[in-house]
Amino acid sequence: MLFFSLIITIQSCIEPQETFSKIPSGSWRGVLYLQDNPVVVDDKDEITYGQDVTGQLPFNFEVIYDNDTTFHIEIKNDTETIRIDDVTFGRTKSLAKDTVGIHFKVYDTYISAFYEDDLLEGYWHVNYRENYKIKFRAKHGDNRRFILPANDALAADFGGRWSLIFDQGTEDAFDGVGVFRQDGNHIAGTIETETGDYRFMEGSVSGNKAYLSCFDGAHAFLVESKLLEDGTYSGLFYSGNAYVAPISGKKNPDAKLKDSYSMSKPSSDKAAKFESFDSNRAPFSLDREDLRDKVKIMMLMGTWCPNCKDATEFLRELSKKDEMKDVAITSVAFERYRDTSRVFEQISTYKSKGNIGWPVVLGGYYNKMEASKSFGLIDTIKAYPTLLLLDKSNVVRHVYTGFYGPATDQYEGFKSDFYSKIESLKNE
Repeated sequence: MLFFSLIITIQSCIEPQETFSKIPSGSWRGVLYLQDNPVVVDDKDEITYGQDVTGQLPFNFEVIYDNDTTFHIEIKNDTETIRIDDVTFGRTKSLAKDTVGIHFKVYDTYISAFYEDDLLEGYWHVNYRENYKIKFRAKHGDNRRFILPANDALAADFGGRWSLIFDQGTEDAFDGVGVFRQDGNHIAGTIETETGDYRFMEGSVSGNKAYLSCFDGAHAFLVESKLLEDGTYSGLFYSGNAYVAPISGKKNPDAKLKDSYSMSKPSSDKAAKFESFDSNRAPFSLDREDLRDKVKIMMLMGTWCPNCKDATEFLRELSKKDEMKDVAITSVAFERYRDTSRVFEQISTYKSKGNIGWPVVLGGYYNKMEASKSFGLIDTIKAYPTLLLLDKSNVVRHVYTGFYGPATDQYEGFKSDFYSKIESLKNE
C-alpha cells in the first residue's frame, strides 16, 4: 500500500505534458541555407556570426493548433505576421517518415520537410523557377533569430537612414536607401530601391556587425553587414541562392531615390485601349459598360510578387472608402509561365485566396522588356507593381513605379498623395 501511495503521490506532482497529434505547437526557428556549401571564414573580421558560417537565413514561426488535428503556421518578420493555412501532414510509406508541407499558394512556392524529434528538414521549392530549391531546417522550441555571441553587450549604431549602393563599380549597380530601427542588439527595418522595398526585415546587432533577414514565402532576403572604422557601411545582400551583391554606403538622414512618378510615362495622351481575359477567362476591356465615366486604377503586377500583395492590400483599403465607389480597379498580371492554362489557374487562385473584389486579368509574360511591348499603355515597365491612374476618358494621367509599402516610412505619405490624385481626377 505504501508503494502504491508513493506512486500516486509522485504522479500527482508531474504536470501533464502538452499533447499534439502532428508536430509540436509553439515557437520554431527556421533556417534557409542559401549556399549549398557553407563558406567558413578564417578572417574573424569578416561579416560572419555564430560558427563563422555565412549565407544562412533564419526566420521565426509559430505552429498553432485550431483543433486536435488541424494546425496553421504564422511566420514572423518584425511587425508582420503571415498566416499560412495550407499546411499538410502525412507519412511516406517508402521512408516511413512524417512529412510536412507548407504551401504558399498565392506565390506558387512551398516547403516540403520530414519531421522527426522536434526537427523539420527539407527544402523550399519555387515552382516557377526550373529546379529551384533551397535547403530548409527548423527546430522546435527556439524563438531566437540570429544566434550571436552572448558577450556583445555593446553594439554599433545602425539606426537611421543610409545611402546605399549595390554592386558598386559594375554595370548592374543600383541605389538603395536603408531605413533601420535599433533598440540595443535588436534591429529591424527595410531597404528601399527604385523598384520597391525589401519589406519587413528583422535581426540582431553584434559588435560592429548587423544581420537582417526576411522570409515570406516569396522573398528570401538576407543582409550581413558591418560598420567600418570610418563609419561607412559594408555588407552582402542575398536574394535566395541565385543572387549575392556587395553593399556599401554611409549614413544620410536626407537619403532618397528617384521620384516614383517620373520613371515611366504614358505612351499617348489619347484614350488607352486594352483588351484581355479575366481570371474566369471572360473577355475584359476598358471600354465595357460598367467602367464608363469612371476614374480607373490599373495595377501591373505578378502573383509571385510580395510588393504587389502589399499594393493589393492598399487598394483593398482604398476600395472600402465611400468616395471610391465610382473608381474602378483592375489588376493586370504578368506571370512567370508562358502556358496560359497555368497562368489562368494561378491568377484565379490569387484572386480567390486574396479575396480580391475586382478583376484580375492576364497581362502576359513577366519579362519587363517583353511586357512593355505587349502592354503598350506606358513607355516602359520598370517594376512590379506599377500603378496607373486613368481619367474618365481612359487617358493615362499618372504612372507610379514600384511600391513603398507598410514596412517603409514613406507609406502614409504615398497613400495621402495617391488618394489626392484620384480625387482630382474625379472632380474633372
